[in-house]
Amino acid sequence: MPAGRVASPIRPINISRDMQAVMRLLNRVFSPTLDQEGRNALNNMSNQPSLVHRIQQFGNKLAPGFIWVERGEIVGNVSIIPTSMAGRIIIANVAVHEKFRRRGIAQALLDATLDHLSHRNINTVMLQVDVDNEGAARLYHHLGFNTVGSTTYWVASPGSWREVATSADYEVRPLRSSEHAKAYQLDRDSYTVDLNWPEPITPKTYRGSFWRSLDNFLNGKTEEHWVIDDERGNLLALGSIWGDWGRPYRITLRALPDHRDELMRPLFAKISRRLNYMRRRHATVEHLYEDELTGHLLNVANFHPKRHLTTMRLDL
Repeated sequence: MPAGRVASPIRPINISRDMQAVMRLLNRVFSPTLDQEGRNALNNMSNQPSLVHRIQQFGNKLAPGFIWVERGEIVGNVSIIPTSMAGRIIIANVAVHEKFRRRGIAQALLDATLDHLSHRNINTVMLQVDVDNEGAARLYHHLGFNTVGSTTYWVASPGSWREVATSADYEVRPLRSSEHAKAYQLDRDSYTVDLNWPEPITPKTYRGSFWRSLDNFLNGKTEEHWVIDDERGNLLALGSIWGDWGRPYRITLRALPDHRDELMRPLFAKISRRLNYMRRRHATVEHLYEDELTGHLLNVANFHPKRHLTTMRLDL
């Protein structure tokens, strides 16, 4: 280093050298606001990114993130997470040690991150922030992010959910394999695309096949899709249960805006009954923050709200 030049406190994360210190920082910053399930998930995070992400980052020459180092200690972090969509990444784990806050460290780290991404064929940057974290939201808006929308994340512990009563006026039937394109369009028409986290749905999301069924069986995955249609076969509502080995069930509920009030209850009633026939594990639902009807149904079913998140997007 030339004489008189001060080393920058910001540098890319070194996977082999920095991850343990980064994880200690993330635990320090985020653990107090998490429940036991969230703390367990944080503590079980791998010290290495997945092989797929490492290959993607290598191909894009993407750093895994940036850190702020003060007197040899990592006191700030921003993580960069690739997605399966070319040119699209997620910023996560924006964390600063409490003793070093209000010094502009978070903004400096984000500036370095966005500058790095802008030179590597990245055109879409996504992140999530707690609805109540107004300071962070202001910072992200200052950096050019726009709000996509807000969602509430609900959880029910294994076997604690209750069935939701409904009339028998509506038939809720399995999605037919030939209807995958209709299901995809219904999802897009009823739910903001970027709120499907961590990645938007694709035309293949609801497409079944022998090989997909075999992959699900071999890897301990499950998926069920239930629909309500009209007399002409148009899909009006769609409910899904997604399962992955060792992880909570993920439930999605979709209904066209003009039919939400009448169809959400019978749709969720079917899903809540199906859960009683499946392997016991936690179940989660994420829905629009302002959606009072779904919130009421989840309360009735003994789900509990855990987090309220705002999704934000920056187009580079």
